[in-house]
Amino acid sequence: MANVSSHVHKDAEEVIYILKGRGISGLVDSEIEMNQGDTMFVPRGAVHWFYNPFEEPVEMIFIYTKPSLKSAGYRVVE
Repeated sequence: MANVSSHVHKDAEEVIYILKGRGISGLVDSEIEMNQGDTMFVPRGAVHWFYNPFEEPVEMIFIYTKPSLKSAGYRVVE
């Protein structure tokens, strides 16, 4: 895996939507390539990550069900 920080937010769900480009999204113990128009739902408490090993940039939106990362319980997982 590339230089990636796995993380978790125990108090919030997350939706990832790819506006442009592509990248690799991981959830628990699997990875998939996400492309323009793809959406991923991340349940609260699930370890996940995203990285872009491709040359083109990726534009994406992250939506959390809490107003801040602090209130979501965001923390990096080693």
